Amino acid sequence: MMTWFNAIILGMKLFVLLTLGITFPIELSRICLNNSFNPVKFITDKAFHFYLMCLIAVVFFPLPTASQAVGLTYKVQLIPFFALYDIITNFSISAVCQVIFNIIMTVPFGMFLRYRFGFSARKTVIATLILSAFIEIAQLTGLFFIYKGSFRLCDVDDLMLNTLGGFIGSVIYSQINNRLPSLTSHVWSWKDGILVNA
Repeated sequence: MMTWFNAIILGMKLFVLLTLGITFPIELSRICLNNSFNPVKFITDKAFHFYLMCLIAVVFFPLPTASQAVGLTYKVQLIPFFALYDIITNFSISAVCQVIFNIIMTVPFGMFLRYRFGFSARKTVIATLILSAFIEIAQLTGLFFIYKGSFRLCDVDDLMLNTLGGFIGSVIYSQINNRLPSLTSHVWSWKDGILVNA
């Protein structure tokens, strides 16, 4: 079974492929056309892409093998707070870690939406809910019926915990936003063949 660490390694590989194959050529063309470069936006965008690739790796990989796919059925857990009940009645460190991880997983998403894209707190929570719903539906339907069954459990608790994580990320941003570099004041442009701060 793939560990979170292995999933992050896979996310790094996906990030490199995405950057070298798609986003870097596009951004290089845009820099040349606009004759300007914003290093803060560039680094923030790369961090966001890296986060998304790791998120995809964690929630969808490893994919089932051909033999595993044969026995798949559609699985869903619709009882709210069942994870909390499970921890109380059958305490295990792994169950606690699973709950904590489902919250932490979307904290960066909430922070990125507030900082990079200017979302309000309300829109951030709604967007995180939509993201989590997309993940859970994809897991329930076997990547939208590519597989004939769920290879991960679709869990209403995951939906709530992921949304809570996005809210926490939004709150963290509101506490540190004054310390973050401005996305508009660090623009560099080419003048006489020299890159200068505009």
